[in-house]
Amino acid sequence: MKNLKNYLMLFACLLVASMTLTSCMNDDDNTENYKVLTQAEKSQVMMAVSGTYTGKMKYYSNSTYNSADSVSTSWRITSDSTFVMQFPMEAVEGFIDGQDNKSDIASLGMVTLKGKTYLGNYMLESYWTQSYYQLGLEIESVKATTASGKTVTIEFSNTAMQLGSYSQVYYPMIEYYNNQTAAYILIKNIDYEGMTYPINAPFMLGGKK
Repeated sequence: MKNLKNYLMLFACLLVASMTLTSCMNDDDNTENYKVLTQAEKSQVMMAVSGTYTGKMKYYSNSTYNSADSVSTSWRITSDSTFVMQFPMEAVEGFIDGQDNKSDIASLGMVTLKGKTYLGNYMLESYWTQSYYQLGLEIESVKATTASGKTVTIEFSNTAMQLGSYSQVYYPMIEYYNNQTAAYILIKNIDYEGMTYPINAPFMLGGKK
């Protein structure tokens, strides 16, 4: 297995890979051994991963997925598996119809996302040896009130998501290595004053402690 790259490589992999950093490392094979994680080892992983991260969120800027943008943000992972992030609502403007609606939703600024991370019972021995960890991510739906007093609800996908008609599939997950994390947050749709706007897109994080 190749040595894992630095933060820039983590972020680049998120933008290109359909699943995990494994797709950036083409010398893994099915002959690798898996280890069963004990509860103590799971706690060890969560202690390593826990902390506050700052970095960038990369996202598709409209529903045609033909352009992308990025914005600075931060997120926190705790040792009890809690995930908290400040999500910039400007990132979803391109999926909303009408300039007034876009501006109203953007008026929310940063909204707080909360969720849980979870760790499987098995891990590749090579990942464990190099302290490279993969965690699942489940985000709770969010309700917020705009400057005009209207309600916005954000719904997330906690299972695999296919990007439009493309074959690329994304998974809600976090990758950790050397005090750096990369992650996918998958938004299904946004409800705004009785209208449902489908998003169906990944929002990709890359940052470090």
